[in-house]
Amino acid sequence: MIGREYAVLAGAILFAAVLVIGKLSGRKPKNIILFSTAFVYFTALITVTFFPVICDNGNPAAKTSALLQTVPFHTINNMIKYASDKTMVMQVVGNVLLTIPFGILLPVMIKKKDPLIILPLLLALPLVIESMQWIIGWLLGTYYRTTDIDDVILNFTGGLIGYILFLTAALIRKKTNKNKNIPRLL
Repeated sequence: MIGREYAVLAGAILFAAVLVIGKLSGRKPKNIILFSTAFVYFTALITVTFFPVICDNGNPAAKTSALLQTVPFHTINNMIKYASDKTMVMQVVGNVLLTIPFGILLPVMIKKKDPLIILPLLLALPLVIESMQWIIGWLLGTYYRTTDIDDVILNFTGGLIGYILFLTAALIRKKTNKNKNIPRLL
């Protein structure tokens, strides 16, 4: 088994290298902070979604193909019916919370803030995650993770919530800056 500690260690080493290179190259502190935040987020995202990688170690029971669930809301409905509240919260709320930061960071990181660009990218992230989980399971020849359309839906919802939070903050900032230009009467 390849555990999360290896992903965290690799991420920490790369993060330190990125900070040093950014500082030595004369980047603006604002850009270093933004890049660092994105780097930490994506390291955490990769750690949560891909690790631990469970290898079969010769166990014949583990040699099943990676499970693929393509019926929308099937897993969520089953969790509502059969799962404990703790499991439901961890799966549903966890999958939504996982991508809220991406919905906030994405429009900050790219120049064009057009929803026609942002929304497909918000959908692309969970599609890539789920596809990679299936590919890794298939390559390992083992039950690794369930590739589930419900995870795509929940992750996209989280990204959308993050994007709405970004738009709300941008609107508040715009109104606040607009009000600063108005002369005070008192």
